[in-house]
Amino acid sequence: MLRFRTLVLAAAVAASSPSALAAQAITADPALAAEIDRRTAAIANKVTAWRHDIHQNPELGYAEKRTAALVAAHLKSLGIEVQENVGGIPAVVGILKGGKPGPTVALRADMDALPVTELNDLPFKSTVRTVYNGQETGVMAPVADMHTAILTGTAEVLAGLRDRIPGTVKFLFQPAEEVPPRGGAQPMIEAGVMKGVDGVFGLHVGPGPLGAMSYRAGAISASADGWRIVVRGRQGHGAMPSGAVDPIVTSAEIVTALQTIVSRQLNLAVAPAVVTVGAIHGGLRENIIPDSVWMIGTIRAFDPRAHDDPRAHEAHRHQHRRSARRHRRGHRGHWLPQLGEQRRHGVAVLPHAQARGRRRGRERRWRDDGRRGLLALLRNSPRASSSTFPSHRRTSTSRRSPATTRPSSRRTIAPCPSACAR
Repeated sequence: MLRFRTLVLAAAVAASSPSALAAQAITADPALAAEIDRRTAAIANKVTAWRHDIHQNPELGYAEKRTAALVAAHLKSLGIEVQENVGGIPAVVGILKGGKPGPTVALRADMDALPVTELNDLPFKSTVRTVYNGQETGVMAPVADMHTAILTGTAEVLAGLRDRIPGTVKFLFQPAEEVPPRGGAQPMIEAGVMKGVDGVFGLHVGPGPLGAMSYRAGAISASADGWRIVVRGRQGHGAMPSGAVDPIVTSAEIVTALQTIVSRQLNLAVAPAVVTVGAIHGGLRENIIPDSVWMIGTIRAFDPRAHDDPRAHEAHRHQHRRSARRHRRGHRGHWLPQLGEQRRHGVAVLPHAQARGRRRGRERRWRDDGRRGLLALLRNSPRASSSTFPSHRRTSTSRRSPATTRPSSRRTIAPCPSACAR
């Protein structure tokens, strides 16, 4: 309820005037805030029901047809202009024109789920199954269900206040957040959804104290590089390993060596980073040495200096030369770190902290890995903001926490090199 109301309030305040998007701290009109409270409370149960429905029927990236149809149908019922299949993918854009002149503000939510089996017995548990990377698995929307439901509810509240809204509000429902390197954001940008947008807001739920929200200036979400390594050996019998080249033993050495890139090659006090192996597969029988093993994972960093550190790259190559006779390494894509600016939080967070008590708005003094598609949208907005909120209930696997902001003054970070494309 807190995060739902805050997103509505942030949009209403930001739309009040062009100068509002650049202010250090703004307090919402008390009458408007009270009306938002009344309207959000009135549809809170409806938003929860939407969340449960989407959670029970999750869809992987680029396949969010049911979710997109639900969103589009409801936006149309509110009299909001709706664009479907934006960019040739199941993206939905709603355009709400206010009754007064003013800037254009975008609000963004992701819709896609992850290939994760849900381990609980809640009545709205997901039972959807799929095959991912050659293995059968469940499908679950740990946070996108809430993001989509919250933004849909926000659209209903603001639609009821359209006569009091100066400017235009765009509702961006993005598919394929979890599918690098383009995801759902880049096709939407290329389709023109960010043209004329003065600022974009987003939120991300995560574990934490009930009713609290977190924010910080500077980098809060890491870049993300997906990688894949194939170690090729020579098949043989487990009873005669000397006649084989064992890729499993080699892969074990690689996994161990990867951990030293960050811990021994980077100055973590200056530029934190992490290397994670997310999956490793090889072999079918207990007595057969396979001919190959593949593994996949991510590299995350908060600063381009860590991501591009030549010492880390050289260590990576050296360790692989030692460990594997032959290997193949590929990139799935690169997401740049998301950066924040203190004055942006003045719009998104501080008014609500002032209205609801400072203990509800706390500055986040740590950083986390995070949001992908939102960054691409932020990079195409002259002014932008985002905040992160904890989930009201831990019903699924714990997820990455914060999304954050991307000001135009920091557009010096280089785009993804061509080598990132798989």
